[in-house]
Amino acid sequence: MRKITIYYFVFLLFSVSCNRNNESKNDLEKRKAELLKELEEINRKLSVSDTAQNKSAPTLQLALVPLEKKNFKTWIWVQGKVDAEESASVSSEIPGMITQIYVTPGQSVTKGQVLAETDHRVLSQQLEDLKTNAELVQQLYEKQKALWEDKIGTEVQYLQAKTQKESIEKKIATLQEQIRMTKILAPISGVVDAVDIKVGQMVSPGMPAIRIINLNKLKIKAELAESYAGKIKDGAEVIIKPADSPDSIISKVGYVQKTIHPVSRSFMVEIPVSDEKKYFPNQTMMIKINEYTSAQPVFAVPSEYIFRDEKSGHYVWIAENGMAKKIAVTTGKTYGGISEIFSDNLNTNMFLIGEITDKLEEGMSVQNR
Repeated sequence: MRKITIYYFVFLLFSVSCNRNNESKNDLEKRKAELLKELEEINRKLSVSDTAQNKSAPTLQLALVPLEKKNFKTWIWVQGKVDAEESASVSSEIPGMITQIYVTPGQSVTKGQVLAETDHRVLSQQLEDLKTNAELVQQLYEKQKALWEDKIGTEVQYLQAKTQKESIEKKIATLQEQIRMTKILAPISGVVDAVDIKVGQMVSPGMPAIRIINLNKLKIKAELAESYAGKIKDGAEVIIKPADSPDSIISKVGYVQKTIHPVSRSFMVEIPVSDEKKYFPNQTMMIKINEYTSAQPVFAVPSEYIFRDEKSGHYVWIAENGMAKKIAVTTGKTYGGISEIFSDNLNTNMFLIGEITDKLEEGMSVQNR
């Protein structure tokens, strides 16, 4: 306004000088002084008007939040269960009475280690008798073989000695295998989780005796609804939290099942974990799986500060250089009360006005509370 007034008077002075080119220099100087005085009075009135206007529209003290860009993520909360990749409930291979138990719950064992054994005294005695007979049979065989090689004796005698030797060797091997079967062996390396037998107890095949779990190979299984199929990928970020603990760890989805269960209309995801101090098989877990991550950093603001009207659509209130203004935006995903917004008119030098009042208007001066 002041610039317009000045330009106006300059133009007026120029016009006067042109229209009165025949007037004397004194007259022109006098006219110039009158115009300058009039201009000074107008500027004084404008100054008074600006002061009055500033008093009527004071600077608003509002909560201003810096705008910043970051990767926007949405998550799925599901309940899962810890499962051991290697878990075995071992039983005796043959019926018998438990005579020795070599492990206790909590003890670490290795694959092939003897955990317990049943009574094998009868089998051992039979094996000793066979070994004694085997020595004699072996000697007879070697002698008959030597005679046959010297062309002494008949082939039948040699074959009989050979057959007898091989037969007793097979019997010894059978008894040795039966004795081995009286020992309960660890099929995997891990920790003894339970011992369900006692010395003197009769056991039989299929009867649970000792349970072993490998706590170094744990995984969490969770079922997701069919609607999430295609949204969860192998390697997706996961936050794992026990149902009864505030502690959590970050992991990744190891495997996403490729088929939908025909009855439950769900699919399984598996998340590998290895933390034997915190997690136990069949423990309930709360799982937070990353469903969506923006391709690049975006602006994200509380959804309550995104407004809408019929003409301009969605918009937010922004403070830039201490002045308030509305900026139209396009909204994207929303999660946890936060929405991603897109607009070419937003930048990181702006502040989101996080406190809206009826007094707020575009062009008003605002300061952070």
